[in-house]
Amino acid sequence: MGENQAQKLQNYLAENQQECYEALNDPTGVPGMFNSASWLVNEGKNGNWPGLNNFRITVDHAEVGSASLPDDPDAYLTCLDNDVNNSEIFESIVPTSPGINQILHLGESSSGSIMGPEVLGGRVSGTGSFQSQASACVDPWCSWLEITTDGPTGYWTLEELELFADGPVELTNGTSVLQVERSAIRLYQVGLGTIRTDRGGSQVYAVEAGDAHFVISGLGGGVVADLRWGRNSSPITAHQHGDSWMLDSFVIEHVDADANSWTITVPRTTWN
Repeated sequence: MGENQAQKLQNYLAENQQECYEALNDPTGVPGMFNSASWLVNEGKNGNWPGLNNFRITVDHAEVGSASLPDDPDAYLTCLDNDVNNSEIFESIVPTSPGINQILHLGESSSGSIMGPEVLGGRVSGTGSFQSQASACVDPWCSWLEITTDGPTGYWTLEELELFADGPVELTNGTSVLQVERSAIRLYQVGLGTIRTDRGGSQVYAVEAGDAHFVISGLGGGVVADLRWGRNSSPITAHQHGDSWMLDSFVIEHVDADANSWTITVPRTTWN
């Protein structure tokens, strides 16, 4: 019961980040300093989480102490605007798992697809392709993958997986179209998996359904939305071919605050 209520509250927070930002963003006028601020979540209405009354987020003090730039000016990133990193998720550092670690970039893939609930008389759907070497991607927007394998233990770890859209993703209900910019799918924390052997004697690296969490983000209608708790509703299976890897197609599902299911089908991808 408590976990279910906390999940609904978590979904609400993820889907109302703009309201949270507007409530807590109160600069003092002194560079790097912010006033204390508070946000009463959903104006205190807690019908979906009755065990949590008047849930409030408060920032008592905020100060940016310093910032650093790369030593090499050629490594500076182009600043597009002050919203460019709004969908970035800052995680606690997780030590890399024991074993052989590889960092790879997306070589090529077909388009992914999105399916959502019925909205205003039509079911939401959409498609989008990913930044890859085949599309001449430019860092830091190249999709990338980090894997650690530990054959002796029979385990492997999906350390990082970041898929960036190659241009706007169009969502439609058949009558209206919403263009979503800066779409990205990011693995949150790590996905722990096992190594097994198929009937042909080849090794298959698998993360079982529900064992990997993803952040799905994008900018649509001028609002940044982070859907924090998407999970793989199908297994993630990978195969190694020399120095390259192939991930089979898999599905990520997000259930929103209204219990509606949104799914993204990630196509088969090749990583080099």
